[in-house]
Amino acid sequence: MRYVYFLASILMFPIHAQATESMQVAEYRADVDDVSWRVGENGNLYFGDGVTEPWGLSKRQAATSIETESGVGPYRLTNIFDLYHGQSSSALSPYAQQSSLSVGPKFSFVPNSFAQLFVSLSRRQILDERSYGSWGGDSFTQKAGLSQTWFLARRKAQITLGYGFEQGDTEDLYNDLRSHSVVFSSRFPLFWGLSARIQADYAHNTYQDYLGASDANSESQLFLAGINRAFSERLYGEFQFSYLNEDFDDADLSYRRTVWGLNLRYQY
Repeated sequence: MRYVYFLASILMFPIHAQATESMQVAEYRADVDDVSWRVGENGNLYFGDGVTEPWGLSKRQAATSIETESGVGPYRLTNIFDLYHGQSSSALSPYAQQSSLSVGPKFSFVPNSFAQLFVSLSRRQILDERSYGSWGGDSFTQKAGLSQTWFLARRKAQITLGYGFEQGDTEDLYNDLRSHSVVFSSRFPLFWGLSARIQADYAHNTYQDYLGASDANSESQLFLAGINRAFSERLYGEFQFSYLNEDFDDADLSYRRTVWGLNLRYQY
């Protein structure tokens, strides 16, 4: 099935966040006993975050996911292995390519909820060297975390609370980032066919070197909210608001970003 997207946006200031719409190109699924294997490829047209990458990138990506399920007493255990590779472009020029590996178990202790542990490694290579000055160069990141998800209203609503630790570096931007973060996200139905999603993040960041400043520390708060609606079987829209504030010990490095946006998607 083919998709075409019409995107309209009202952008005031950039933010360290992104909104994404996907176009499914191909997917293969296999289920044998308690093993599930999925291989897929899709393309995205989305807004970059305006802080670490340019606006208006298009992305092609391929992903493989393998899940195995087993019983641990009365509980259900799912082991997850995800492998991802993507390449983004600005206009007709390649911008960057990224690969990541994520593994971890998912536990279901009670109905309509699950807890998940994860460890991931990701690497990004910048292909357009002209962008180094604004968004940094090649990067390598290690992440680990734990999250708990609850389903409500017959699984029409979802709440997730998580903690994560990240360590990494980005060439020409920062060295040896160590970050502790708490994340809250939710999605739920409203009225008149509307649905909403909310995400709020808090992080404490320590940089060995950030834009030339050594031993820099910061606290960041990120808030994302969106209201969406399907106007027909083929037309979908979402109004979005995003806000990011990062306060450094050195006030000259601190910044604040805000974005308003409207996405329209048409499928045929």
